[in-house]
Amino acid sequence: MTDRQKYYEYEPAQGGKWWLKTPPPREQWFEDALIDLAGLHDGRKPRLRVVWGGTEKSDIAERPQLKYKAVREICTGYIYMTKSGETKFTPSMNLPKDARVPWEFHPRKERIELGRLRWAIERYVSPEELRRLGRFERLHSADGEKILRDFPEEGVYEHYWWIQTARHKYRDLDNEVLVAVQAMWLYNTTTSEAQKTLDDIERRRNQTLIGAQEANSIWQSMK
Repeated sequence: MTDRQKYYEYEPAQGGKWWLKTPPPREQWFEDALIDLAGLHDGRKPRLRVVWGGTEKSDIAERPQLKYKAVREICTGYIYMTKSGETKFTPSMNLPKDARVPWEFHPRKERIELGRLRWAIERYVSPEELRRLGRFERLHSADGEKILRDFPEEGVYEHYWWIQTARHKYRDLDNEVLVAVQAMWLYNTTTSEAQKTLDDIERRRNQTLIGAQEANSIWQSMK
């Protein structure tokens, strides 16, 4: 697994603020290639675009929120019993001076909404298409809360494909990914077919690499 694949996972074992991740740099060449492939709607909106799922904000929700959520549970500290019978909070597992011994403690957990640490290809949906599909006709939930924004006259972007490896790990934007997106857009290839093609390419590359390493080891042993 590459360093980036390890980094772009939410792993509490990483320690510290393991949920804070710096997004990978934008790949302007890839964004330009998507415009060359699918063009612009009305000369303004790219029909296909790539966004970072870890930070992308929803363009349909009423309240500001992440578009692609990955909910995780974190431990913010511990509730413990004092010698006098009170319950108190401590942010660490170090034994507080006033704790009852043996120390009885219970983790205090908090659910946080994180973004998915993957590149996502999105497809533009025009206001005309939204109206035809009957989108944004019901803006409120059953209890009356407004959950969708007013009709977006500028259109919205919807998910088209996640960029990831065969094992659902982070993957960089590269020419192979671009070829898969081109196949999906031009030839109506399904996302599963495109992913299988990418997986096969990755598998062959890994086999070639392993074969080269084995050949080098044999050559070294014959010297």
